[in-house]
Amino acid sequence: MNSLIDSHCHIVFSSFKDDLDEIAQRWRDAGVKSLLHACVEPSEIPAIKSLADRFPELRYSVGVHPLDTKHWQDGDTIDVLRNAALQDDRVVAIGELGLDLFKDSNIDEQMAMLHPQLELAFELDLPVIVHCREASLPMKEVLQDFQQRDRSIRGVMHCWGGT
Repeated sequence: MNSLIDSHCHIVFSSFKDDLDEIAQRWRDAGVKSLLHACVEPSEIPAIKSLADRFPELRYSVGVHPLDTKHWQDGDTIDVLRNAALQDDRVVAIGELGLDLFKDSNIDEQMAMLHPQLELAFELDLPVIVHCREASLPMKEVLQDFQQRDRSIRGVMHCWGGT
């Protein structure tokens, strides 16, 4: 049987709470050996950490999804993300960060969260999980600008609609 990695899951969502053990058995039966749980906002971190305690094959990210701008507090949120990443070696990425202009048009607010999260990923030398929906051009410009300032990052594109 092949070994598989689920590179993006959200099993902390309430829709999974009643049958999580059965779900875990299904991923194990399917050959999934490791999972990366993407964080969408900081209040999820304790629950995701609990899931990682419960399921040893789970690693996770810390970050704020572009559609969750209401959960961003300048200064405070980035410190929460940094501390969570430094306190648990199961934190293996920053994100789910990015831009989403499909469901919202508040690009200034989304950019205000995106830049500090990219800087944090660079600071901690962690990959990023980039959510980009209907925003490929501004996302590409942000990433290119970041690289031009000698800030190389690595990671995965999630929900990418560009070329």
